[in-house]
Amino acid sequence: MARKTLLAGAALALVLTGTTGVAVADTGPTAKPKTGKNVAKFCARVDRVSKRVDKLTGRISAGPDQRGSVRWLQAREDKARSKNPQRAALIEQRIGLRQNRLAVLKLRRQGLTKAQTWCAAQK
Repeated sequence: MARKTLLAGAALALVLTGTTGVAVADTGPTAKPKTGKNVAKFCARVDRVSKRVDKLTGRISAGPDQRGSVRWLQAREDKARSKNPQRAALIEQRIGLRQNRLAVLKLRRQGLTKAQTWCAAQK
């Protein structure tokens, strides 16, 4: 079971990084890509990951009312700045991490779009 999960994760990583997926690596230029239960599992996984990326992107990009967003953290930092500068510095680091995470999620979204297109062509 762990091997299947590892292979599915590796295939997803290959598609997200822009290289060809494992399912089409053995095919020639005129051959039809392999289909089957592994492709179905991969495409289902792409859909689940896509939903998670959208949810996280929405949360991080939301306003100051949404817990976990960058603006929410900035409001907390502003409150903590006068009372506890060390805590404010920690929150500032969290803001930087959250902004980096948003950039990574945008890159993942591009890869997932390619994977969804590939999955649509397999149906």
